[in-house]
Amino acid sequence: MGSSEAEIRAEIERKIRADAEVKVKTEKHAEEVRDYWRGISPVDSGEYAASVHVEKRKDRDGLPHYWVGTRDWKAHFIEYGTGDDPDDSKSPFGPDTPTPEFAPAAKTAHHFGGTVGDGIGGE
Repeated sequence: MGSSEAEIRAEIERKIRADAEVKVKTEKHAEEVRDYWRGISPVDSGEYAASVHVEKRKDRDGLPHYWVGTRDWKAHFIEYGTGDDPDDSKSPFGPDTPTPEFAPAAKTAHHFGGTVGDGIGGE
Protein backbone atom coordinates (compact mmCIF):
# COMPACT_ATOMS: atom_id res chain seq x y z
CA MET A 1 0.00 0.00 0.00
CA GLY A 2 1.33 3.47 -0.89
CA SER A 3 1.99 6.34 1.43
CA SER A 4 -0.55 9.11 1.78
CA GLU A 5 0.22 12.69 0.87
CA ALA A 6 0.21 13.61 4.57
CA GLU A 7 2.73 10.86 5.37
CA ILE A 8 5.02 11.96 2.56
CA ARG A 9 4.76 15.61 3.62
CA ALA A 10 5.51 14.69 7.26
CA GLU A 11 8.57 12.68 6.21
CA ILE A 12 9.91 15.53 4.06
CA GLU A 13 9.39 18.03 6.89
CA ARG A 14 11.10 15.70 9.38
CA LYS A 15 14.13 15.35 7.12
CA ILE A 16 14.34 19.12 6.55
CA ARG A 17 14.30 19.77 10.31
CA ALA A 18 17.08 17.21 10.83
CA ASP A 19 19.26 18.50 7.98
CA ALA A 20 22.36 20.30 9.28
CA GLU A 21 22.81 22.06 5.94
CA VAL A 22 19.49 23.88 6.45
CA LYS A 23 20.81 25.29 9.73
CA VAL A 24 24.10 26.39 8.17
CA LYS A 25 22.48 27.98 5.11
CA THR A 26 19.87 29.77 7.22
CA GLU A 27 22.60 31.36 9.34
CA LYS A 28 24.60 32.28 6.24
CA HIS A 29 21.50 33.90 4.72
CA ALA A 30 21.00 35.95 7.89
CA GLU A 31 24.62 37.09 7.59
CA GLU A 32 24.04 38.05 3.93
CA VAL A 33 21.04 40.13 4.99
CA ARG A 34 23.14 41.83 7.69
CA ASP A 35 25.97 42.55 5.26
CA TYR A 36 23.61 43.99 2.63
CA TRP A 37 21.93 46.21 5.23
CA ARG A 38 25.29 47.46 6.48
CA GLY A 39 26.41 48.10 2.92
CA ILE A 40 23.49 50.39 2.06
CA SER A 41 23.39 52.20 5.40
CA PRO A 42 24.38 55.86 5.49
CA VAL A 43 27.79 56.35 7.02
CA ASP A 44 28.58 59.26 9.29
CA SER A 45 30.41 57.77 12.24
CA GLY A 46 29.77 54.18 11.13
CA GLU A 47 28.12 53.32 14.45
CA TYR A 48 24.70 52.68 12.93
CA ALA A 49 25.96 50.33 10.21
CA ALA A 50 28.14 48.50 12.73
CA SER A 51 25.15 48.07 15.03
CA VAL A 52 23.26 45.92 12.49
CA HIS A 53 23.74 42.37 13.68
CA VAL A 54 22.39 38.80 13.64
CA GLU A 55 20.81 37.17 16.69
CA LYS A 56 19.98 33.47 16.94
CA ARG A 57 16.43 33.04 18.13
CA LYS A 58 14.49 30.05 19.37
CA ASP A 59 13.73 27.63 16.56
CA ARG A 60 10.28 27.91 14.98
CA ASP A 61 8.54 24.62 14.31
CA GLY A 62 11.90 22.90 14.55
CA LEU A 63 13.51 25.17 11.96
CA PRO A 64 16.34 27.63 12.67
CA HIS A 65 15.31 31.23 13.21
CA TYR A 66 17.47 34.35 13.15
CA TRP A 67 16.74 38.03 13.70
CA VAL A 68 18.69 40.68 11.81
CA GLY A 69 18.39 44.23 13.04
CA THR A 70 19.70 47.06 15.15
CA ARG A 71 18.92 48.55 18.50
CA ASP A 72 20.81 51.77 17.77
CA TRP A 73 18.92 54.76 19.19
CA LYS A 74 19.23 56.55 15.83
CA ALA A 75 17.66 53.70 13.84
CA HIS A 76 14.15 55.20 13.72
CA PHE A 77 15.50 58.56 12.52
CA ILE A 78 17.63 56.91 9.85
CA GLU A 79 14.83 54.63 8.67
CA TYR A 80 11.96 57.14 8.57
CA GLY A 81 13.72 60.52 8.59
CA THR A 82 12.89 63.55 10.69
CA GLY A 83 11.06 66.75 9.97
CA ASP A 84 12.24 70.30 10.38
CA ASP A 85 12.57 71.45 13.97
CA PRO A 86 9.77 73.78 15.09
CA ASP A 87 10.66 77.48 15.31
CA ASP A 88 10.71 77.39 19.12
CA SER A 89 12.86 74.24 19.25
CA LYS A 90 15.60 73.95 21.83
CA SER A 91 17.31 71.25 19.78
CA PRO A 92 21.08 71.26 20.22
CA PHE A 93 21.40 70.32 16.55
CA GLY A 94 19.86 73.51 15.18
CA PRO A 95 16.58 74.25 13.41
CA ASP A 96 17.68 73.15 9.97
CA THR A 97 18.87 69.61 10.55
CA PRO A 98 16.16 67.35 9.14
CA THR A 99 17.34 63.83 8.41
CA PRO A 100 16.14 62.34 5.12
CA GLU A 101 14.40 58.98 5.05
CA PHE A 102 17.17 56.51 4.20
CA ALA A 103 15.09 53.36 4.87
CA PRO A 104 17.95 50.82 4.95
CA ALA A 105 15.79 48.22 6.74
CA ALA A 106 12.95 48.56 4.22
CA LYS A 107 15.34 48.49 1.27
CA THR A 108 17.03 45.39 2.66
CA ALA A 109 13.73 43.60 3.24
CA HIS A 110 12.58 44.51 -0.28
CA HIS A 111 15.88 43.33 -1.78
CA PHE A 112 15.39 39.91 -0.19
CA GLY A 113 11.67 39.66 -1.01
CA GLY A 114 10.03 40.80 2.21
CA THR A 115 8.81 43.82 4.13
CA VAL A 116 9.99 45.42 7.35
CA GLY A 117 6.81 44.32 9.14
CA ASP A 118 6.74 40.78 7.79
CA GLY A 119 10.45 40.02 7.53
CA ILE A 120 12.39 38.47 4.72
CA GLY A 121 10.27 36.17 2.60
CA GLY A 122 7.10 37.63 4.12
CA GLU A 123 7.32 35.47 7.24
